Amino acid sequence: MASSRVCVSLVVSIIALCIFAPTVSAHGANTFLVIARGTYLQPDTMEILQNDTVEIHNSAESNRTVRIDFDGDGLYNGSNDVNCNLASGEYCALWLEPANWTEGQWTIEIIDENGSRMNASLTVQADLHGVNGNPIGYEFGLDDEEPQDDAASSSTFNNWLPLIALASGISGLLLLSVVKNRQVGSSEEE
Repeated sequence: MASSRVCVSLVVSIIALCIFAPTVSAHGANTFLVIARGTYLQPDTMEILQNDTVEIHNSAESNRTVRIDFDGDGLYNGSNDVNCNLASGEYCALWLEPANWTEGQWTIEIIDENGSRMNASLTVQADLHGVNGNPIGYEFGLDDEEPQDDAASSSTFNNWLPLIALASGISGLLLLSVVKNRQVGSSEEE
């Protein structure tokens, strides 16, 4: 009878821990592939997030140049402009570093060694971790007139860690006692 109560207590504790434990999610960096085939790009339109990487693969039997005029000045010599020369089978990787690549649209120009050109449209969207439709900087439950201490709000998860450790330890002890009680009960029956 006592062991069944312990089992029920253990199950209820685990369920409560799962319900009340905070959850965290974020966007991880992804790699987006563009294949420059003989006479076309696949795909030729991209919508990606900051912090992602675009890899442009040259699958043609000719050399190609990949260019992006980041600052729109018509030259390809700026610090964030892209100018890659690719032999057949090579690729050019472009990391959309959030500090440099803001929301916007750019044209990727691919020039074949024979002078033919292909263009792709690159649309970069802001990577707003966890905002999902809320205005930037808004947090539920905060009074707009009170200043928010960023250090205190970022350590909210750290405040849960001792409670999670304690609950895990208690659950482990309860499980250990249930196993011991079953072992003692089964040896007495023999």
